[in-house]
Amino acid sequence: MSLLDRRLLLFTGKGGVGKSSVVAGLALHAAAAGKRPLVVELGHRASLQGLLEVEAVGPRPTEVCSQPPVWAVNIDPQHALEDMIYAQVKVRRIARGICKNRLLQRLFAAAPAVSELVCVDTIAELERTSENGEPKFSPIIVDLDATGHALMFLDLPRVMRQLLAGPLRKVVDDAAKLFVDRERTALCLVTLPGEVPVEETLDLCRRLEQSEIRPSLIFANRVPSPPLSPDLVPAYQQLQKLGLPHPAWSALAHRMHMHQNARTALARLAQQSPLPIVELPEIAPGRCGLAQLGAAAAKGVCT
Repeated sequence: MSLLDRRLLLFTGKGGVGKSSVVAGLALHAAAAGKRPLVVELGHRASLQGLLEVEAVGPRPTEVCSQPPVWAVNIDPQHALEDMIYAQVKVRRIARGICKNRLLQRLFAAAPAVSELVCVDTIAELERTSENGEPKFSPIIVDLDATGHALMFLDLPRVMRQLLAGPLRKVVDDAAKLFVDRERTALCLVTLPGEVPVEETLDLCRRLEQSEIRPSLIFANRVPSPPLSPDLVPAYQQLQKLGLPHPAWSALAHRMHMHQNARTALARLAQQSPLPIVELPEIAPGRCGLAQLGAAAAKGVCT
């Protein structure tokens, strides 16, 4: 299946790997392809605002750019909790009153994983939302936190199923079914072509083996292009032995070194991980560069 055939795309990776740029670029490409992408940010995350140069993303899905049309939402746990309670009591005023109760606020703050639980429920509800019999948003692209928090978030449905009963158990069950359904959902890992990021990604893959939600593919971001065509490499190797001091030669040698390091890291990643690896190029800043990044990412195939 093509990546954009999935209804829900979950993205995670270590901080600084360009995960939010991949998410934004994929949304732009999906919109240009005629889809209705919705980017989901969680709470404190606000990367989309700077990447697409749009106003602050709010707690309700809003069109953040029109050419091509992309929607975005920032799931604030407080708003999400009110919506979750409203779904049970059916009266907005009562739901709002419950959320404002100081004693209950302290209880919610002390209880483990309440924020994550309501975020999971909101994502599942967005996936269910339809318009004229068709999904209102597709794909829904979730920019998860860095790997440590994301692991807890992804494993939450399994853990909470063992603890909850009644309506809350149904909420978790519905989300769990969505997250593990590989026809609807793909978990994408983003990394960089370097020794440390690759090792961190391999470690994440090992830790996800204990989870019900298995990753579908890996995006290797900012892969440097070859400085020389293959037919010129032998000549470069011969000239390298001369140790030319010219600054331009030093710059070329540095680029060749960075490219070789990237290829070595990616070879190790391919050898030790069974997941497909989609290489993404370094891009120019701005929306045009993001769209090119999204087009490259959309070529990824999930199995």
